[in-house]
Amino acid sequence: MSDVENLIDAPENEEFLIHSRSSIASILRNLMRENRTISAYLPSSDDMVATSVLHVDADKNMVIVERARETKLNHLFEDGHNILFDLKHNNVILQFVAKRTQPARFNGQSAVFLELPKVLLRLQRREYFRVAADTGNQNITCTLKETDGSELKLEVEDLSLGGIGTTLELGESPTIKQFKTFRNCLLQIPGFGTLQIDLQVRNCFEKTLSSGKRVVRLGLSYVDLPADKEAMLQKYINKVQLEQLRQQEDA
Repeated sequence: MSDVENLIDAPENEEFLIHSRSSIASILRNLMRENRTISAYLPSSDDMVATSVLHVDADKNMVIVERARETKLNHLFEDGHNILFDLKHNNVILQFVAKRTQPARFNGQSAVFLELPKVLLRLQRREYFRVAADTGNQNITCTLKETDGSELKLEVEDLSLGGIGTTLELGESPTIKQFKTFRNCLLQIPGFGTLQIDLQVRNCFEKTLSSGKRVVRLGLSYVDLPADKEAMLQKYINKVQLEQLRQQEDA
């Protein structure tokens, strides 16, 4: 299996594993709706099969996927063991393993059956897209600390594993400028905790809100973010994106 690395068993990725059956089913159904091509790696032959999700039934513990598009590999794919499924979509890596696959029929056509995975890896790297800062009734806030001891508490609008986005009133902090670094800032995420981090201003520009109000938009990047704090942010991002998937299903 030289073309892909199994990231599920790596200890450093433990924080990014999803065990919830409903969450795993939601992710797979979303792949089905978007007809995403998934790579399935056959350990017995070092070959790769292109497939897609055709049906997901969490109650019956069942996933049906398309047969191998390379006909000569179907006998290996339809009766296989420990097949690694891998997909990179929207800068997110998804992986899961089928302990066993079996031939199946779906809508009158030959297909492949596997049990709903017990665990799925959803890994999003530092440079990837942002999610809205949404914890319900409580806002995510970030307190910037000046060297003179003064503080500026801001509401966070969006965040990623690379940084946060926020706005402030014009003239609220004349010392803020591009590439300025703030030490020991406090990023407070209700329900998750408070992170003490260093932030650097990467962009800073004026913008007009729909109300006509003029504000300053700030983009701040983390400086040397420790792995444990990155893992906590990843948990929050996973939560938001899984909730978005469920909302799409209910729409």
